[in-house]
Amino acid sequence: MRITFIGSGGSKVTKRRCCSSILIDEDTLIDCGPGSIRNLRFIDKDLLSIDRILVSHMHADHIADLIPILWAMQLDGRSRSLTLIGPKGLKSIVDRLLELLGTPTSFIEYPISYIELDGGEKLEDLSTRRVEHSIHTIAYRLDVEGKSICYSGDTRPCKSLVDLAYRADVLIHEASFPILYADIAIKTGHSTSMEAGMIASKASVGKLILFHISVEEYEDTIVSEAESVFSGDIIVAEDFLSIEV
Repeated sequence: MRITFIGSGGSKVTKRRCCSSILIDEDTLIDCGPGSIRNLRFIDKDLLSIDRILVSHMHADHIADLIPILWAMQLDGRSRSLTLIGPKGLKSIVDRLLELLGTPTSFIEYPISYIELDGGEKLEDLSTRRVEHSIHTIAYRLDVEGKSICYSGDTRPCKSLVDLAYRADVLIHEASFPILYADIAIKTGHSTSMEAGMIASKASVGKLILFHISVEEYEDTIVSEAESVFSGDIIVAEDFLSIEV
């Protein structure tokens, strides 16, 4: 599997990073925060090759570009079905956003199938767990041909994520803040870089990728803090970074 980071930042777009979005191989997009459609276009990604979009939760920094992506697929001539997977209420959110933006659902002529999750469901190559954020949030694990990738979504450290990520080749874990801002992480339902490292260590993963970077000036610090509790490889995600698993 190939991981391509379309957006790697935290809750706001910066000069260096758009918000959360990850492409797995050519057919699976995970989250589509602000700026993700621009970055997909920048790398000449054929949107029609995306078969499914996985949504971790319905905060704007993870879904703001979902409607623009659906529009673009329509305007690019999509005819085959697209699958949208995410927490309960996803279809209602999409329908309401289309309405608020003055776009009838009939504008999207290609079929969209929805799979709404509580967390804990298994779907062929995909496993899920509910994690601990301020709203209903799903973490995902993909297992393909003996390789595994786990994506935390936004979360506090929790056992459900350790169980989901156990012995994964790669754990993509949010590391919104260094320890200096631990109080903000707790208040907002996020993780520090050290907490990401602790989850990686407990889950015995092969590689940890720190993601959802909210305080860019502390990048060296978040790596050293994660290294203090996790002995495996650690990478800080950046937009357009591509890694083969």
